[in-house]
Amino acid sequence: NYAYTRAYLTAEADLVQMERDEQAEYTGYVTAEADSVQRERDEQAEYTDYATAEADLFRMERDKQGVWRNYAYTRAYLTAEADLVQMERDEQAEYTGYVTAEADSVQRERDEQAEYTDYAIAEAAADL
Repeated sequence: NYAYTRAYLTAEADLVQMERDEQAEYTGYVTAEADSVQRERDEQAEYTDYATAEADLFRMERDKQGVWRNYAYTRAYLTAEADLVQMERDEQAEYTGYVTAEADSVQRERDEQAEYTDYAIAEAAADL
């Protein structure tokens, strides 16, 4: 009976470890995905800074020339461009929230697995 219980618990622990390994792999994937999202957001922020600097340079040049109509057009264009960038950032933030929720779900599952393993070991010890 002891040998059977020990073999059973060993097999159960192996299954739990395989599950933990799979979850660790998935967590790595989720982390890589979140890193990718962050890089994209950084690139978007860099582009926004560039567009703002370009708009400032363009405005100064137009101010010197006194061509206000072109300035207003460019400003409206760059404002629309900045709005598109902001919408993209909002979508990225929403996706980042989804990835974070997925990672939290994986962690909860791992915690439950660890709790179940502890319970199974305690049950086996009680049976001995």
